[in-house]
Amino acid sequence: MTRGRAVGIVVDACVAQSASPNIAEPARSCRDVLDAIYSQGYAAVMSPDLQAEWKRHYSNYSRKWLRQMLGRKQVRRVSPQEILDLRAAIQNSGLSARKQAAADKDLHLVEAAASDDRRIISRDDKARAIFAGLSAESRPLRQVAWVTMSSNPTGWLSGGAHRASHELGQPPPR
Repeated sequence: MTRGRAVGIVVDACVAQSASPNIAEPARSCRDVLDAIYSQGYAAVMSPDLQAEWKRHYSNYSRKWLRQMLGRKQVRRVSPQEILDLRAAIQNSGLSARKQAAADKDLHLVEAAASDDRRIISRDDKARAIFAGLSAESRPLRQVAWVTMSSNPTGWLSGGAHRASHELGQPPPR
């Protein structure tokens, strides 16, 4: 990482829930992601909604990681603004009730990311696909990079966590 303001990344609570010292997947990959964020000097972006979700779901490993991040001042607290065109797109999208509920549930991740450096790491490929489908309706959404465990997040972090290859307005990386 370069000097100056650390790049901020929203870490979905599903990553926090799965991270542990266990060598099995997904525990190992989630732990490796958290370790890479810490060791490479990224900042964890936390909104009030995300912090509450973390408190409900985090593992012992991710709780310790968050304390270490707070100790190194690598946590940025944000108060995101609602993205009104995205909220309207979700309501008017014609998504099934299940997909609409999934979008509503994870909307806080997108709004937190949009209020900072527009990066999300999650295990949820389905939510990423839903938001990618909605990206044509919302410019702020198109600029959010949503990286999942299926797209080598530790490699992405090691390479500088550039948004362009993982933005929701682009096809998912392979």
